[in-house]
Amino acid sequence: MQNNYPEVASGEVAEIYFRGVKNLAERPLDDIFQLLGMPVDYDDWDLGRVVYQWRSARRCVRIHTRHDRVNAVYLVDPVDTPRFGEALEVIFDNPEGR
Repeated sequence: MQNNYPEVASGEVAEIYFRGVKNLAERPLDDIFQLLGMPVDYDDWDLGRVVYQWRSARRCVRIHTRHDRVNAVYLVDPVDTPRFGEALEVIFDNPEGR
C-alpha cells in the first residue's frame, strides 16, 4: 500500500511528540502519521484495534488504537518487545476508548 507519509520517525522523536501533544484521544491517527510517518511495525488485532510502534536502538513507543483513535501510549523495552509485554511507562491512557 502506497502512502504519502514522511519517513518513519525514531522512537525518541515519537516519545517527545506523544509526551507533548494535547487532546491525544481526539487526534485522528492520520494526523499523527502525517507528522511521525506510519510504522511498518504494527499488529492488527480485532474489532478495529491496531497497535503501532516507533522503534530505535534506545527507545520504543507503542500506541494502542481503536477505530482511528489513540487509546494508550506506552514506552516499552526496545530490545524485548513481546506482543503483550509490560510497559516501562504509561505515557497516555484513555480507558473510555477501550
